[in-house]
Amino acid sequence: MPTSTWRAIIVMAVLTCKQEVVLVVRITLILLAFGAISTSATAESPPDYLTSWGVFGTAPGQFRYPLGVTVSPDGRVYVADSNNHRVQVFSANGVFLYEWGSEGSAEGEFRTPGDVAVDSSGDTVLVADADNHRVQKFTSGGAFLGSWGTQGTDDGEFYRPRGIVVDPSGYVYVSDWGNDRVQKFTTSGTFLLKFGSWGFGDGQFQSPAGLSLDSNGDVYVADWGNSRIQKFSSNGAFLGKFGSPGTGDGLLIHPLDVAVDTVNAVCYVADANNNRVQKFSLAGTFLGKWGTLGSGPGQFNWCNGVAVTLDGGSLYVCDGANHRIQSFGYAATGVEDQSPRVTLTLLPAAPNPFRSMTTFGYSVGEFGPVHLVIYDASGRRVKTLVNRPLPPGDHSVSWLGDEESGVPVPSGVYFVRLQSGTQVRGSKLVLIR
Repeated sequence: MPTSTWRAIIVMAVLTCKQEVVLVVRITLILLAFGAISTSATAESPPDYLTSWGVFGTAPGQFRYPLGVTVSPDGRVYVADSNNHRVQVFSANGVFLYEWGSEGSAEGEFRTPGDVAVDSSGDTVLVADADNHRVQKFTSGGAFLGSWGTQGTDDGEFYRPRGIVVDPSGYVYVSDWGNDRVQKFTTSGTFLLKFGSWGFGDGQFQSPAGLSLDSNGDVYVADWGNSRIQKFSSNGAFLGKFGSPGTGDGLLIHPLDVAVDTVNAVCYVADANNNRVQKFSLAGTFLGKWGTLGSGPGQFNWCNGVAVTLDGGSLYVCDGANHRIQSFGYAATGVEDQSPRVTLTLLPAAPNPFRSMTTFGYSVGEFGPVHLVIYDASGRRVKTLVNRPLPPGDHSVSWLGDEESGVPVPSGVYFVRLQSGTQVRGSKLVLIR
């Protein structure tokens, strides 16, 4: 207990009789034990709410219980869309860019991906493919590069890997949820070491979840079942811990992720069952918090992932049961749109709604491959209208409301997705038969 708290009790003792002192001391200790009194300094102001995106669904930009989120060096936001068995990529402001993956066990397919990580170059993406008990490796655009791991308890095997992070040297750390340990690999998947076992003691875990790294290469682990954060060296030596079960400031209930801001030497914890994010120093001192149970701006329903930009100015929170991503920023640095320069435009379809044919106008800023694809409301690809290199300038294409085979599709809501390079635009269509 801090010195200031004891001083307050002594002052009360001087001003009251002996019996009253005993009662005050007992009440104070009870309140401290249950977190009703904070022993930390005055909490910092929370960051500003910026925006959110996503609703429940399967179409591009929609989610079904997103689990993990990370930010690439160029500011793109990667989301492990767990129950849609895919990875989705967005601009810093939430504009849908592209996606890859579907349910299955083949190369490039997923079963409940638990987390996603991007290396320091921004060129390689790693996915903790939880229910396939493996790690998959992709280019930043989603091209499959390789995988490692099978279900088991031996070195290099997994039981539902949940968190993943890659250090500047390319070493990959994976939280092995069901085996209560963290494993370390080379970027090609060669096993290097492991640390942790089931238990309550220092260096032990009960279902480790999200991971993060500080500027020294130390590893922070969200120890879900023990309601705490543990810190380790890059070789797996236990360095410290903070947090314990509770609802007060600095207390946690089943944290699912942790994100270190290396610029400001702080970390953020997705305090899942308390429906909030808490901010700590890297030594574990409570600094601030925000969030309550709800669906409004800045509220959460099972926040299970958190990521911070390289400059420390912006945060992204995976709001799982609200099926969305929320972003926050500090006024000192704000948030900049780090998405690529806008050179691609998609004009509204005309007519829309339509019965037999609609036309899309679009412009391309530079020569390169262009893809324009129609999806239905479930996210199924219906028809590819454009798939070829085009020169810069204005273009148009029409859709007859049919599939690739020429069979007419039924009435309903459809989505058009236009992509040129890394830039993506989209809009909604309504077909009425």
